[in-house]
Amino acid sequence: MEEVGTSLAALVRAAARRRPDAPAVVAGDRRLSWAELDAAVDRAAAGFAAHGLAAGDRVAVQLPNGLDWLRASLGALRAGLVVVPVNTAYTDPELEYVLGDSGAALLVTAADRAPVGGVPVCAGPPDADGPAPEPPDEPTAPSFLAYTSGTTGRPRGAILTAAALRANQEQCLAMTPPPVREDDRVLLVLPLFHVYGLNAGFGLVAATGACAVLQETFDPVVSLTVMADEQVTAVPGAPPMYQAWLAAADALGNDAALRRGFAAMRMASSGAAPLPEDIWRAMRDRAAVTVWEGYGLTEASPVVASTLATGRAKPNCIGGPLPGVELELRDTATT
Repeated sequence: MEEVGTSLAALVRAAARRRPDAPAVVAGDRRLSWAELDAAVDRAAAGFAAHGLAAGDRVAVQLPNGLDWLRASLGALRAGLVVVPVNTAYTDPELEYVLGDSGAALLVTAADRAPVGGVPVCAGPPDADGPAPEPPDEPTAPSFLAYTSGTTGRPRGAILTAAALRANQEQCLAMTPPPVREDDRVLLVLPLFHVYGLNAGFGLVAATGACAVLQETFDPVVSLTVMADEQVTAVPGAPPMYQAWLAAADALGNDAALRRGFAAMRMASSGAAPLPEDIWRAMRDRAAVTVWEGYGLTEASPVVASTLATGRAKPNCIGGPLPGVELELRDTATT
């Protein structure tokens, strides 16, 4: 690993020192350089300290993709806190369960509301003057408590350390070509509360000093316009996104907008579910884009396999293990 500190907040600081004036985030009309983002993270960290929170306390963040999500989560990390990313679609009972199970001391939401399950609420990321806390860098300490989807029961929290997140970034970036480079502009519409968008998305942006183009929600037509206007060169995606982009082109009766959106694309990837072969081939034939598929899981921070690791893109395939990763296939019926 590079000696730049392990947490996402430390990577932001390193990018700010290395490329202070380079674009870090585009979110609608709002744009921040790495130096500006770093300063905003400092103010949020000072704000958490002003709330009386101490290193190791857990802060739940229930915000949509955007600058506020980055300020809240990165500010909490810089203050030495553990971030609990919360699905914005949770009902109040689901939210109360996660808050209680995680032991959250504060909930950051988009709008003010009454405490939930006895947990106080902060509307938006806190902001304060003064120096940010400077807790020691502890790579093996928890950074995130990420809750799984709960497909087989209630969501369960997976502890992700700074070292685990950083290791997965390094493993991804060791592939050729890398999924994100310093000169990339990366569309981040995958939810940042999910580990895919969190680390395979923003984590790689912070590790390389690239630029994140954030979208709060996914709209295929709007996103194609944003991709064309911002000259997006990389997109971590999921099968429904590619299906929606193709469907939008079908509805328009031509592939002009589809091709404009992907005109600058260097790297398109897909995970979270199998990508149907007809969609993979349609993206290649109609958008002139090769989609690289992979597989991951929350507990692995998250990527463990990719067709990028084998250098051969093909449908119905998750490729091989990332550099430094060992995989073993077992039959759950016999083990």
